[in-house]
Amino acid sequence: MAVSKGFDIFVSGIPAPVQESRLRDLLHPYLLRQGIVHYEITKGKNKGYASIFIHDFARGQAFLNVMQKQNSLRLHSKFTLNFKRSNGPNAKDSRFVKQKMAQVEASKQRIGRLLVGNKSLVILIDHPYLSGTWQHRLDMSFKDIYEIMISRGNSSSAFITVYVAPKLYSAEDNPFPELQNLNLATNRNRAAPPKKIRVPSLNDGHAKVVGTCFVYEVILGDDLALSSLSELLRGGPEMPSTSRMDIHSVNPTRSYDAQMEDLRNALSHDWHGTLPFTVRFQALKIVREGRLSPDSMTALIPELVEFGSKGIPEQTCADAVRHLLDGMDSPHPALPAGDYSKESLIRRLRDAVSGSLKDSSVYRAVKENSHLALIHHVRITPCGIYMEGPSPEVSNRVLRLYTDNKDSFVRVTFSDEDGGRLEVQYSTNNDGIWNRIHALLDGALRICGRDFTFLGFSQSSMKSHTAWFMTQFVDPKTQDRIFPLLVIRNIGEFDNFRSPAKCAARIGQAFTDTNVHVVLESTGDRYDLPDVEKNGRCFSDGCGLISPELADKIMERYPGLKGRPQVNAFQIRYLGFKGVLSRAPDLIGEQLYLRLSMKKFDCNEPNHLEICGIADKPLPLFLNRSLIKILEDLGVPAQNIFTLADKTMKDLLRHIDSPINIANFLESEQIACAAGLPRLIQHLDDIQIPLVDDRFLQSVVELAAIVRLRELKYKGRIPIKNGMKLMGAMDHTGTLKHNEIYCPWIDVNGYRQVHLGKVAVTRSPTNHPGDIQFAQSVDVPINSPLRELHNIVLFSQYGERDLPSQLGGGDLDGDLYDIFWEPLLMPPGRCNPADYPRLPAINIGRIVTVKDITTHFVDFMKSDNIGLLSNHLMTLADRLESGTRDKDCIAIAELISNALDFAKTGIKPDMNKLPKFDRRIKPDFMAPGPHVNIDSLEASLQFVEQDEKNPHDPVATLDPDQRKIVYYKSDKILGRLYRMIDEKGFYDQLRANTRADAGPHASVLGRVLEYVLAASEGIIFNQYTDLAKDIRSDYETNLDNISYDYSLHPGHPLHEVEVVTGCALGSIFNRRLKESVSSMREQFNRYVAHTRSAICTDDDGNIDEALPRSIACLSVAVKYPGLKRTWAGREVELKSFAYVAAAVCLEQLELFHGGLLRRYGSKSKGNGMMIYKG
Repeated sequence: MAVSKGFDIFVSGIPAPVQESRLRDLLHPYLLRQGIVHYEITKGKNKGYASIFIHDFARGQAFLNVMQKQNSLRLHSKFTLNFKRSNGPNAKDSRFVKQKMAQVEASKQRIGRLLVGNKSLVILIDHPYLSGTWQHRLDMSFKDIYEIMISRGNSSSAFITVYVAPKLYSAEDNPFPELQNLNLATNRNRAAPPKKIRVPSLNDGHAKVVGTCFVYEVILGDDLALSSLSELLRGGPEMPSTSRMDIHSVNPTRSYDAQMEDLRNALSHDWHGTLPFTVRFQALKIVREGRLSPDSMTALIPELVEFGSKGIPEQTCADAVRHLLDGMDSPHPALPAGDYSKESLIRRLRDAVSGSLKDSSVYRAVKENSHLALIHHVRITPCGIYMEGPSPEVSNRVLRLYTDNKDSFVRVTFSDEDGGRLEVQYSTNNDGIWNRIHALLDGALRICGRDFTFLGFSQSSMKSHTAWFMTQFVDPKTQDRIFPLLVIRNIGEFDNFRSPAKCAARIGQAFTDTNVHVVLESTGDRYDLPDVEKNGRCFSDGCGLISPELADKIMERYPGLKGRPQVNAFQIRYLGFKGVLSRAPDLIGEQLYLRLSMKKFDCNEPNHLEICGIADKPLPLFLNRSLIKILEDLGVPAQNIFTLADKTMKDLLRHIDSPINIANFLESEQIACAAGLPRLIQHLDDIQIPLVDDRFLQSVVELAAIVRLRELKYKGRIPIKNGMKLMGAMDHTGTLKHNEIYCPWIDVNGYRQVHLGKVAVTRSPTNHPGDIQFAQSVDVPINSPLRELHNIVLFSQYGERDLPSQLGGGDLDGDLYDIFWEPLLMPPGRCNPADYPRLPAINIGRIVTVKDITTHFVDFMKSDNIGLLSNHLMTLADRLESGTRDKDCIAIAELISNALDFAKTGIKPDMNKLPKFDRRIKPDFMAPGPHVNIDSLEASLQFVEQDEKNPHDPVATLDPDQRKIVYYKSDKILGRLYRMIDEKGFYDQLRANTRADAGPHASVLGRVLEYVLAASEGIIFNQYTDLAKDIRSDYETNLDNISYDYSLHPGHPLHEVEVVTGCALGSIFNRRLKESVSSMREQFNRYVAHTRSAICTDDDGNIDEALPRSIACLSVAVKYPGLKRTWAGREVELKSFAYVAAAVCLEQLELFHGGLLRRYGSKSKGNGMMIYKG
């Protein structure tokens, strides 16, 4: 193989954002002075280094001598570039290969091809005996590639470093592929095109390393092939980062398999109690992520055992291991070899342990909140098994039963390599992946010496492809050995079930998240209440009654309800019952009234009333695309929708045109409220420090506004002011007449309100035109027991059919109902509600086994096509004149209904009944919008239009059945709404309303600190400086963890502003991120609430020193840099702690001055002090 004899130079000290072209312009004159005209400069995107390959060895050496002697070449007048020769194997290269290349000898060299497409890179490995045919295929999306390094080391090679394992495929077994082209079948029965087979590994050797192998070396034929690849990778903005550096591959001294075996042995026991499971879990987590070799971690085990033997708390040790590599770059040839040495890692561990004075806020948050549990997670992909967490989660019945053994339970999620759902594609055979998942569900997960086996799942967790696993343990209270079947028996009696789906759903009730539980003295105060049934319909399906005394007892224990209006409906789990209990003012004492429709299985203990949801306030109501489409088909004029949309856009701009409006906007949207930012903005306005001077606070407002606008454009999310979302129950008094509803609510001022007259009632999701019905909203007599109720909608028990069942098959066990009376949205007519036949759950004719339930779980994942069917419905409805009222659309709506019921029936929707239409043609409003990126330096938004697909994309030709989507200009409401909203223009206008030259955050915060110090003259706070540093470190570590835990992609964490605001840009288009955003908000809110508490409150619960403690935190935040992390390839500093501290500090200062904050720059009349010296 030809290897070039040119001269390679490594250049460092380059600011990461600098483009390759800018560097070339800078260096070109210096190269010309040495007579160098043939050279290549390669700099990866957002990398701080570059390489220069000079074809003439002698001239290259001369150029390097000049640059090293000069040692003064500067970029942007302040960055000094460093030049050195890159040649030959060295310690850095060797360590890089050992750390990142999992097992070189396991991968034999194979002949193949490397294809560079528009959005992905594919490695094809040729079939050994079929010329021109591939046998194996590795697909790497550009977003999954960290970097491609071009090397002329041992050979001309490309080292591809990925964040996640590639998708692996084998060609379908077919020894005679040429026969595929022969017409051996009729048109009607012609065979489908050959499928590719998704596989977990390429061969047995690859299977040992595939889950942790994140570098693949592709040896190229010669320098010409290398140059061609370099040119291909210089394409558009979506191309992965590319750099050049000579890397000389070396084989590890020991096989990866042998290394892992030693590590498994070391982590399989607790070393006489000195190495707890929580610590071992973190050690294995790092290795599974491919961040450290097994041998490197094994070398640290004695140090961890030593920590345990010295009595260092296990949580401190676990945290030290969890954050061992925080702030360190991944192993790389440009890094000093010593960074990952045993000595360096031990030093980092010791520093972390000695610097931790107390438990981290993660552990303290769980200790302080009885409804939270710290849970370890496992993520299983086609290629690997990865550890995550632990993280605080809302507890459930099972965890409360075994509160001392929570480490014996883990949550296991099955996903694709990038964290997304395993998608079912027509062109791909996934049987091998489903078999792998089934084998793991039916077998055991071996984690640090413990065998975890399948336990169960709630209905909501099944939708996210997540299940609970547990390992056997001895209950310290009873000394009984606890194992999965015993846990299920302790939940209730399930031997009478014959349907795996229904049995799994009933067991799943015990895994529902429950915030509060109340221990009832006995079952003597529980009474049976008959169901209200008529015409085969249950009007009271899922709802019972609760006495005021018991309801108030729940309210006292429920988090966040102190001082709030009374709650009148609770979503509950109790023994084998589930549903909603509405407050019955006429009941005395602690009483429950339960109906037969609420009973799902037999259970006698524990006698705990568990609360998984409450109706404490009316929720805001919004239009969405499916609802807009149905309203259009029911005759609502297009102009009415546009009027509301236009008002929404104008309101957005108005909400951000002044500090008080901004604060109110953030408050109303519940954005950054836990961090105190709305109040901080009000305080800045009070003391007259301009908000526009602060880039971070501007970015919070801009992100919140643009996310809301994108929700309007791409989701049709338009606020309905005359409407609300309420939990439903039945009027048990019989006061309401047929088709009447009663929906009083408490407004923001604390007053009772009730709308009288005609209203529209619906329930999400809306798929059938009959999912919107009319009702008469009424008030009740002043002496009615219903008069005391509010923030709930009560339905009548009269009529031929109950109203909830007419709204997409709703019931009263916790469903939320949309009620609106907005004149612009009231349709002139309605359609009859859907009345699909009820499908009985599959009956297997015997007792349900664990294997039956795991099969149902896998079948659900394989048939999870609700999103696909919903898109088909939206596409077809836009084309047809009658829209959703067309018989084909109604047929799809029925398929969606069956898909929604699959979790409880086990019956898959019959996709053969899907109407035939060209699915390649879609309306323009379903086209993907531009990517919106956050610039890490400015925290400003950048709109990146997606390029049209290259028709000659070589990767696309591999999958000819995946044809290009064609978008047409829709003339319906959704199409016109989509085109009327210019998000880029809106953002430009938004930025124009603020100062484009906003200063760094330190300038505003510095003024706040100066103000606070002057206004609190005489208060000593320096004694709290170390405490403030600890609080900040805790906060920033937790925020950093959240940014990774809830990101779409392991290599692309959320931006700090996305975490603080709870507005993730990708959530507009990605269902998984949208589902996790609310969980992310809850997690961050818990952490920031704990941070605020830690600032104000000492260990004894006293708040006397809240002001000096908060001043210390603000001072530390202003004077010392925050946690630095890599984001989008650049080093950025976390900033938000300073704003949390500033918010608390100004709140405490306001209390200190009796509720008054003077202007920044004014004098205090009380003591004559100068608050600001101008």
